[in-house]
Order: sequence, then structure tokens, then C-alpha cells
Amino acid sequence: MQQFQDSGDGAAFRTLFLRHKDPLLAFLLRLSGRNDVAEDVSQQAWLKLLEVARRRGYRASEVASFRTFLFTLARNYYVDKHLRAHQATRVNPLSELHEQTLPAMNQSPEDTAVARQLGSALELALRDLPHEQREVAALWSVGFEIDVIATVVGAPRDSVISRKKYALSKLRHALGRQGIKEA
Repeated sequence: MQQFQDSGDGAAFRTLFLRHKDPLLAFLLRLSGRNDVAEDVSQQAWLKLLEVARRRGYRASEVASFRTFLFTLARNYYVDKHLRAHQATRVNPLSELHEQTLPAMNQSPEDTAVARQLGSALELALRDLPHEQREVAALWSVGFEIDVIATVVGAPRDSVISRKKYALSKLRHALGRQGIKEA
């Protein structure tokens, strides 16, 4: 990012974009539950990033990585424009997310059906989580550590740990009610 900001190196930006676009979109799909919202927020985050670079406002940090910076931009935009504006209604299912995150293997039709069934069950369970818990679960599911999640959501580490614990417990319980047990 620093290279792109300092010299306008398009190749550096392409590298950042290709490295982070899919995890960012997966996080936003889990957070919002809507493909259109996730795509909008992702696009706005990248545009905001270009604006920050143009103003030379990005500062590399030992505390927060570029990825943390980008996900924080996206999360804040989502909260400001969609959550606070009461536009985050669950109209479209999360099926786009499940199709994108299924392994790209040659699965048997039975395995594909089971994966879709599990995805639908998880979609229903995620939908019922409070926003703060869904947000932590979404960040954790794309590989963020607890301390980084705390930075992104602006909450104390202990609160993030608690939100994750409650989210996982509620997900286990909801999936168990649907007949899905832990392996």
C-alpha cells in the first residue's frame, strides 16, 4: 500500500486488490447477508482506499496490518450506510456466499447436496445472531485473530472474546435444533 500511495504504482494496487478482494467480499457477505450490499460496501471501501492514498493518508503501522485497515474501512462504511440507516433487511439469502466458499473440488452430487444443506442451515443460524456477534463471527471465519477483530470493530478484546463465544454457542445450538451435530 505504501508503494502505491508513494508512487501511484498500479501493479502494487492490483496486487493488493487481488490479494484482499475475495476475503473482504466473503466477510461482507457474512456480515450483511446480502450480495448486493456486500458488493456495494466492498466497492466503496476500495474507492475510499484510493481516496486515502491520494491524500497520502495511509500510514503503515506495527499494530495494524493493511488488511486490518481495509476491513475496518469496509466495516465502518457498512455500519454507517447500511446498519444505521436501517437498510440491512434480510431479503436475499446468503446462498451466494455458500456457492462462493464451497471448495472447488470435484464433489459427488451427494457431497454437493450435503454442503448446500449445511450452508442453508448455517445461513439461518447466522441470520438470527445479533449484529455484534455476527460481525465477530464473520471476521473470525475469514481468519482474523481476536486482537485484530477488536481493532476492526472498536471493542475491547474481552468483549470480542465474549461475542465470539456466544456466537459459536448460539450457532451450535441453532444447528443442533436442525439436526446437525458437531463432527
